[in-house]
Amino acid sequence: MIICLSGKQGSGKSELARYLQEKGFELLVLSEIARDMVPSESLNINSAVKRMMNQQGENILARLAMERIRNDGGDITLVVKSKIDFGYLKDKLQDMPTLYIKAPSDLRRDRVLSRSVKRNRPRTDADFTRKEANEAELEIEFIPKNANCVIENTGTMEELCEAAGRFLEEFKPNQI
Repeated sequence: MIICLSGKQGSGKSELARYLQEKGFELLVLSEIARDMVPSESLNINSAVKRMMNQQGENILARLAMERIRNDGGDITLVVKSKIDFGYLKDKLQDMPTLYIKAPSDLRRDRVLSRSVKRNRPRTDADFTRKEANEAELEIEFIPKNANCVIENTGTMEELCEAAGRFLEEFKPNQI
């Protein structure tokens, strides 16, 4: 089974993806594919990815994800944040359950700014706002309108996992 997760920064995608990993799903994050392809000396991953997309096609990350899916098989959680990638994958994997995780902006900002410092993570309100603008460029707002399920994540991790589990049971009972 291949599951697609999406949502803005701080919505709970990573937490839900980790939960699914514990259940045996391999994690495939399209932004990590991009990071792996960008030279380490590149300071701006967004600019490097845009250049790559201009050279190799807008859906290059989704195409690379499809190659990995074909090679790996098994249960996979895809984390997608771009309209183009989502559309390509949904077209190729028509039965793929898609979940969009949603949370209010203030709550997402608080979650993001309280995280441990990692590469490419917002550390200030200005960083958070800049990353929100980058996500808007990816047309992430398209995804919830076309997802099978939108989960409002304003509660605990357990509540998020329970809501996702109820939805996914429709696709693969007793496996989640």
